[in-house]
Amino acid sequence: MKHMEIFGCTHAPAKDQVIIPLMAVTPSSLQAISKQSPFKAAWLRQQSFHAKSGEVCIVPSGEGSIDQVLFGWHKSSPMGDFAKVVQALPVGHYRLILDHDCSDQLADFAKIWGLCCYEFTRYRLARKSLPTLVIDDLSKQHRFALNRILNATYQVRNWINTPAEDFGPEELSDLCHALGNRYKAHVHEVVGDDLLKENYPLIHMVGRASTRQPRMICLRWGKESDPAVALAGKGVCFDTGGIQVKPHAAMQTMKKDMGGAAHMIALAEMIMASKLSIRLSLWIGAVDNSVSGRSYLPGDVATARNGMTIEVGHTDAEGRLVLADMLSAAAEDKPSCIVDYATLTGAQRVALGMEIPAVFASNQHMLEQLLRLGQQHNDPIWSLPLYQPYISQLDSDIADISSTGKTPYGGAILAALFLQHFVPEQTDWLHIDASCFNTHARPGYPRGGEAMALEALFGLLQTWVQRQDAS
Repeated sequence: MKHMEIFGCTHAPAKDQVIIPLMAVTPSSLQAISKQSPFKAAWLRQQSFHAKSGEVCIVPSGEGSIDQVLFGWHKSSPMGDFAKVVQALPVGHYRLILDHDCSDQLADFAKIWGLCCYEFTRYRLARKSLPTLVIDDLSKQHRFALNRILNATYQVRNWINTPAEDFGPEELSDLCHALGNRYKAHVHEVVGDDLLKENYPLIHMVGRASTRQPRMICLRWGKESDPAVALAGKGVCFDTGGIQVKPHAAMQTMKKDMGGAAHMIALAEMIMASKLSIRLSLWIGAVDNSVSGRSYLPGDVATARNGMTIEVGHTDAEGRLVLADMLSAAAEDKPSCIVDYATLTGAQRVALGMEIPAVFASNQHMLEQLLRLGQQHNDPIWSLPLYQPYISQLDSDIADISSTGKTPYGGAILAALFLQHFVPEQTDWLHIDASCFNTHARPGYPRGGEAMALEALFGLLQTWVQRQDAS
């Protein structure tokens, strides 16, 4: 974990550092501030500051420096309004002054501050001049948790934002090996035609057309006595759509198609850094879905790792094939819980838009808990049903199952029902289908790669471990 200051927050400012008070005010408390001096009253009137949520007023001192900054806030204000405050601040060090009703929100404010300070700088110098939040009144535990989620979010954003030329299957593999070295985990990797020898036929089929060899990477960490959790991430480093190639507009953001792998790698690090009592296995299928004379074709029939035969409905529905082999392999360890994450369907984005991931769950209690945590952490996620009557739409005339089915409707549900065939019925299973990308910038969330439902998923596993320990 990196030092907190890279996220625009510090718990150790220099002794001679000027700290500017950043005060949350309501319309009622604004009246008391106005009465402090005729100068302040006149200044606030001149600035037309009414303490509306997210509204900012910089109050100068008599010498021309900043005396304090006021911002409108109340207990029910959306945290997104605070992102507007951060973006309006001049460079400097600030300490939050909150009403008693909001004092427990300091960690939430600091997280928003860190999100606002993100910038992707691999290919150019930073353009932002960042203010710094002083968090010396946050406990060590809260600072660690803040660092954990911001570090994970920055990494997910960076990985997704990196062009496919510089971030292919081998680079995904390097990430997993580096993670294994850092946390003394075991990493097993299968590359190229060895995928056929070790029975990962679908990963091989999807990735065989690329000059960059497909890979299956498995990281294992934790004590044998701890409950087992498997994470599986779709790592399609670039998705052309295969032989049924995507149109130009749809291909512009396809470097993000490894977003599921990015999230599961980041979540794995959060688990290991926090030393959760979990026997963890991380499964990454790292491929390019490319076009060549070796491309797989619509109508092909492949035999999956678990023995099912699959008729390929469309070569642009490659992610579910990659996941199918990983879910089958993960299930062989008999984990108590499997979580998979993928940028899987356009249907999810049609249903929920770009900002809200969909979750499918076999365990209603876990689902309800995840949705609550999403609300609690300002990390939205929404459930879609594993509607069993739709399974018949996956029927194939020549194989056990079709990868896409016979209808253009309910695509996210059909994809989830397809994946369910590779998860044991008794295993708790969560499937996340997300965009992992902001198509436009908003305060705290720049255009580009985005971490979605990451904090909610970690919170769920943290709670799940506590429940296992208590039982």
